[in-house]
Amino acid sequence: MQPRSLTELASPACLIEDSILRRNAERMWKKATKGTVLRPHVKTHKCPEIARLQFSRGIGPICVSTLREAESFFSHGFTDITYAVPLSVNLISKAIALNEKVPNLHLLIDHLDTLRHIVSYPLKRPLSLFIKIDCGYHRAGIEPTDPMLLSVAQFIDKHPMLSLQGLLTHAGHSYDCRNQRDILVVADEEEGALHLAKSNLLSVGIRVPTLSLGSTPTCSVKETWNNIDEIRPGNYIFYDLFQASIGSCNIEDIAISVLCEVIGVYPERSSLLINAGALAL
Repeated sequence: MQPRSLTELASPACLIEDSILRRNAERMWKKATKGTVLRPHVKTHKCPEIARLQFSRGIGPICVSTLREAESFFSHGFTDITYAVPLSVNLISKAIALNEKVPNLHLLIDHLDTLRHIVSYPLKRPLSLFIKIDCGYHRAGIEPTDPMLLSVAQFIDKHPMLSLQGLLTHAGHSYDCRNQRDILVVADEEEGALHLAKSNLLSVGIRVPTLSLGSTPTCSVKETWNNIDEIRPGNYIFYDLFQASIGSCNIEDIAISVLCEVIGVYPERSSLLINAGALAL
């Protein structure tokens, strides 16, 4: 039997306000139609039904953080998937097997050693590869002026079973910002790093089909992009208090909350106890 009110739900419970979720989806979709492709990061919700809401016409390209997510979304009809984590050696065989099923699977590379391991396997289909560019986050990727970029791109360009899909970056350091002005500075760094890397590769004759960037703060604050092919925000579909605190959204844009119950009241120390711990929150 369906609960008739929030008080009938077992808590803690995850609540999603459908109207806000749909509004967030529509806003980002419309922004992307100004010249880019929207490839949302579905790790935020891991839900095919919500992923479909992120596109105005059913199924579109998505971004995942695990190969298991890629397998799951492929089983639900998603066929254009970017695995946006630099491929680890122990996952190469699994990624190759998945590439034989998914029509458009894109993998992420940021080191020559990974490529050498990849080509030691028998490849039945060409692998579509993005090179990860470090735009200032310093978690992963190759800096635009690093000679390694040229070496990696040339290796891919010369191998018959490897295909350079493009350059990809993620401005994770936008989460360190505290206002929209600072986020826009990071957004410009994110965009500039891709253009610089592309220019360096074009100068030696290597074609770069796609420039891909994205973080929820930068994609939420920036309105248009200069010759960027796709954006990959994720958290925007729900938003949260942290995003509101740094200027990515307003409080009324938050679509998700946790329903919990007060199970203890302690006026002598001005505190309450709720039935939702750190894992639930």
